[in-house]
Order: sequence, then structure tokens, then C-alpha cells
Amino acid sequence: MNQANHDGNGPDRLYDNDIKTRWSANGESWATLDYGKVTTFDAIRASFHKGDQRSTKFNIEVSKDGKTWQEVLVDVASSGEVLGYERFEFKKPVQARYVKYVGKGNTSNTWNSVTELAGLNCEINDCPVEHIITADVIANAKAKAEKAKAIKHVGKVTTLDNWKLTIPATNESFYASSVKGKDATKYFTMQGTKAESVAEILPGNCSLDKSSLNTDVKNPYFWADAKGWHFRTPLVGGTTTPNSTYIRSELRELGNKWKPCDESPKANWGYGGDHILTATLTLDEIPANPLKKDGKTPDAPKVVLGQIHAKDVHVATVKLLWEGSKKPVRVILNKSTEKSAFSVKLGKIADPSKPWSYMIKMTDKGIELVAGGVTKKLTFGKELDSAWKKEKFYFKAGLYPQIYKSSGGAFEATFSKLSILHTERPGDFGTHVPLICDPAVSDCSCVVSRC
Repeated sequence: MNQANHDGNGPDRLYDNDIKTRWSANGESWATLDYGKVTTFDAIRASFHKGDQRSTKFNIEVSKDGKTWQEVLVDVASSGEVLGYERFEFKKPVQARYVKYVGKGNTSNTWNSVTELAGLNCEINDCPVEHIITADVIANAKAKAEKAKAIKHVGKVTTLDNWKLTIPATNESFYASSVKGKDATKYFTMQGTKAESVAEILPGNCSLDKSSLNTDVKNPYFWADAKGWHFRTPLVGGTTTPNSTYIRSELRELGNKWKPCDESPKANWGYGGDHILTATLTLDEIPANPLKKDGKTPDAPKVVLGQIHAKDVHVATVKLLWEGSKKPVRVILNKSTEKSAFSVKLGKIADPSKPWSYMIKMTDKGIELVAGGVTKKLTFGKELDSAWKKEKFYFKAGLYPQIYKSSGGAFEATFSKLSILHTERPGDFGTHVPLICDPAVSDCSCVVSRC
């Protein structure tokens, strides 16, 4: 092996049988394979870093003595559609000892990043037909990649009894017509809320008009059918919740100790054990011209689709954010219970109109996040402050756009499956754990008398 230059990712990585490693060099660069003796070649096999995101351009030259070179492939390009091997055939077989790859950059930049390279003689080498990239091969590769991204749901599929729904409308605009024969403002005051406050729909006949959040609910912001739970957030104004400039059509998990029509539903769980939210959804509509909160500057179509939030804390622990097909799913976290935001990137969801999944998990150790085939783990005491362990939490799921509330258009999503698992650890959540004494090693009288 010989090569002109590299960035620390050396040429030995071209033949280590690992497409996760690569040779990388900037500008017109080359790398040569030395086969030790003259042999017959009729093709080369190569794979490329980010081979499913960009096309790579190159030449192939061969030589018997390393001095006189013959071009056998000129200005050829990879498909830009697959991560695996691609085969590039010569017009006719050649005799050579050396095979030289001359890189000419890719469709994104001037770098050459090749993960594997080999000369082939298809009369004696394995040359699978799927290494010739056709429309069928691309389709199969994409289907396989999507299958690899699939997330297994854990826990029980939730019902609407487990949630309350916040919508981007005021109590007055949503409920006043149902408060028959009563002064709306006075009525809402008696119920402990305000006419201009954001409206909520609760299960157990606990909404302000005594209705219940269930599968019979149908309004411009939420409805259910055989396909799942549908959320819609029109970006034509709307009422925000306290401490936010953004509107939402979003479910908030109710406490496991919540009783119908409690004045303030309790948060659902505290630190300890495993707590998992898994969702499968499609984005059915995306605003065409999203704007930043100044109402003027164009922005990406940002929308939060799942959260962990702590009770009485003004910042979220976890916000899972989709920002368009070209960007990876990003998760915004707060290191501490104060505003201390940072983010991590998961995988891309190139076509969110097809079903895809995410998972948000809190354990004794920290937070685990999964989307687009990528998993990230963050640890309490490191990336996340241990102060979070003192809080109590609840999940949120639905549509929480992070763009100007009057951008026009709308977000619409269908959650075909929403699952939650809470596995409590003995001793947490106020559970009494009885002490067991072994008289062979201890004075058990102190267990009884607490001496």
C-alpha cells in the first residue's frame, strides 16, 4: 500500500474489512494497492464514507511495474445511495500488480473518504450481483436501513385515561359556548382558571365543560380513529402556556396517584427504576414557510415530539426535536434544573411521512435516547447534574412547534402507537421496604426497637 497523504485516517483502513473505518484525504489524492505479483483484474469493489448521503468521484489506474500506468476507469462516481459495497467493472480484463485509486472529491466537498477498496477478478472472486447498484438494489438497501432503525415498543400501549391534552386555544374560545346560561368569565373564575388561559381537555369528565378526553373527542387540534391519535397545530396564532412563546397540541402524562378532577394532577414518577416512552408516528403536514420567533426570519420546521419534564421546574429535562429531513433528530437537554441547555444528535428521518419511532428512557444511571437508528446515553453526575435525581417527572408527547406561532400552515401528526413503561425500584416512590434480620450475624432486637 502506498498513498500521497491522509488526515490521520490512513490507507491501511482500505483493506481491514471494516466499512466503519476509512482512508481520508483532501483534494486530488491517491492510494495504491500492491498485490505482490501481476494478476488479472476486471473490476474494483469500493465502499464510501457517508455513501448513502453523497456521491464520490474518482479514477482507477493500473500498472504492472508501478511506473507505467493505464486508466481503466475515468470520472466514475458512486451511487450516493448505499453504505455498502459497490462494484465498478472495466471494459475488459487487464493484467496488473498495482491498482491506484485517484480521488476527486464528492458532491458535498473536496474530501475523499473511502472505507474499503479491492481489485477483483470476477471469474475467481465473489462478485455478488447486488454490488452493481440498480434501482432495486437502492430500494432494498433503504428498506433494510429503515428496518434497522425500527424501535421495539416496550411497556403498555397507553390510553387517553393516562393523559391530559393542552391545545392552542383559550378557555373562552374553546369552552364558552358549552357553558350555557352562565357568565363565562365568572364561571371560569369559579373553576380556578381564567377565560384567557390555555385550554385543557382531561379524562374522567373533568374538562371545564364536564366532557372527557377519550376517543370520541374531535376538534381542530385532536381526534382519534383506526390509524391512531391525530394532533394538529395550526400556525395562525394561538394561545401559549405560561413560560413559553410557542403553542402546542400536546399530551401531558397524568400521575399514577391522580384521581379524576384533582385540582392539580400530580407528577407521575420520581428518580429510580426505569421509565420509558416509545412512540411510532408520521408527520402528515409540515408548514411551508416556518419563521423564527421574531416573525420575520425563515427557519427550519422545528417541532418537539416527546419530552421528559419535571414538576415545578421551568426547563425540560428532555425535548426530542425534529428539524427537517436533512437534519438529524436533535434532543435538547438541560444539564441542571436551571436553564443550562445543550443538545445531542440522533439519526435522520428522511421521510417523516412514513412511520418512524423514537424512545426516551430514564434509568437510575441517566437518560437514553433513540431515533433514526442512533442511540445516545447521558449519565447523571456527568453530562446531567445529579440534582435531577431529586425531581419528579412526567412524559409529554404530541406537537410542540418551536417556530413563530403565526408562521402560517400547520403541523399535523399521527401517533399510531404510544407506549409507556414504569418499573419502580423498591424503596423509591415512598414504598416501605421491611428490614430483614439474620440473627446469625446481628442483634435482631435493635431492628424491632430501633436501638
